[in-house]
This record gives sequence, structure tokens and C-alpha cells, in this order.
Amino acid sequence: FLVDMMTNPEYAEFLMDRIAQYLTERTVRILEAAGDGTIDCVEINDDVGSQNGLLIGPDLWRQFVKPRMKKMIDRFKEYGVFIRYHSCGGIRPIIPDLIEIGVDILNPVQNLARGMDLRELKNAYGRELTFDGGVDTQELLPHKRGIEFEEELRAILRMMGENGGYIMAPAHAIQVDVPLDNVLKLYAISALPYEQI
Repeated sequence: FLVDMMTNPEYAEFLMDRIAQYLTERTVRILEAAGDGTIDCVEINDDVGSQNGLLIGPDLWRQFVKPRMKKMIDRFKEYGVFIRYHSCGGIRPIIPDLIEIGVDILNPVQNLARGMDLRELKNAYGRELTFDGGVDTQELLPHKRGIEFEEELRAILRMMGENGGYIMAPAHAIQVDVPLDNVLKLYAISALPYEQI
């Protein structure tokens, strides 16, 4: 498919249109079956990022993905829902585009990926976007312990939670190498009122 975008763009666009049509119709059926106000958030999953940046250039993303995603988001927003967008990796170059097309929540905020520094993201986009994630699963969760671990969690929550717009969660699935005590501390600290951090 990555090659098709460069060498056979008509096919790539046809395929993406079909997939977007299916996903849109399926989601609309779910929203309609649920009734007014039952569902308050719809998630769109993409994974267009890697540890080192985007899997395709931002111009290609804007050409192929952005218009289709905007069309989907516009349709879903007719039901009064928030849009949560999931992509791992370093997707910083397209964050302004995501905001422009109506994304409300960004997940999982993989903070060790290129360009995904939590403080920089909060400062740049914290007024327009809610961040969901940001607790590192590569180093912090599996390797830090005790008070050092707890202090780092509190620092993340203080910084990202300032003025709202943050859902504390792991930056990916919690793996088997994470000590149970760290999982329990993560849940306990994420449940604290902001004033008690």
C-alpha cells in the first residue's frame, strides 16, 4: 500500500475510500442504535507513526488520509460525540492537522517517540487538544521503582493536568515486564484530584 500511494495513487484512493465508507457506515449504525447521548466518544485508529516519526511523509498523509478522516469526523460529529484519535509513534508534524479536522483527544502520546515530548505538546496544543496517555511503557513503567516512580508519575500528572485536558494512562498496553506495584500506583495516582498531586 505504501508503494501504491506513490506508484498507483488512483488504486490507493479507491481502496481508502471503500474502507472509509465502511468504517463510517458501521460507526453511524452504532451511534444510531445507541440513541441520543448514550455514546459520547468515537475513536479512530490509524498508527501512522513509528519511534522515529511518521511512516509516510506529512504531505502524503495530508493528500490521502486527512480528507477522508475529515469526512468521517464531520459525519460522526453530527451525533455530538468527541473524537479520540489513536496513533502510536512520533506524529507531531500532523497534530495541527488533527486539531483542524476536529480531533478532540489524542492517544496514546508515546512520549519517547521523536517529537512527542510531553511538556512541548502541552505547551503547543494543550488548549485545543486533550491528551490521553503519556505514561511511558518503555522505560518508566517497567524499570522505575518506589518513590522515584511515584514522583515521576505525579510530575507528569501535574504538568499535563494543569488547566485540564489530560487523561492519565499508559502510552501503550501495559506489558508483562511491568511490576504489579507500578500498575497499582499508576491507577491510584491517576485517580487523585489535581489539588492532591
